[in-house]
Amino acid sequence: MHQKGDGIIIKCIVKTNCPDFSMERGDDLKINVKSQPHHGKANMEIIKKLAKFFKKDVEIVGGFSSKEKYLFIHNTNEEDVRKQIETL
Repeated sequence: MHQKGDGIIIKCIVKTNCPDFSMERGDDLKINVKSQPHHGKANMEIIKKLAKFFKKDVEIVGGFSSKEKYLFIHNTNEEDVRKQIETL
């Protein structure tokens, strides 16, 4: 996790085709999504759910077709993101 401009970039590991959406903290944020990794469905689920969780705009900035992704969380800082992740 590191600050970039007005937001934070975090690394996450994604597992698709799961029974439910869930997240767990660790060295990297682990995200389980219900969607399949076809036509960007899993990526859209990640963006939608994390934007709701962090209450900020979220975009994928790396790893679009990989299970290892880099997400940019807008208008926040590292301390606030860490606090929010600690609630998991």
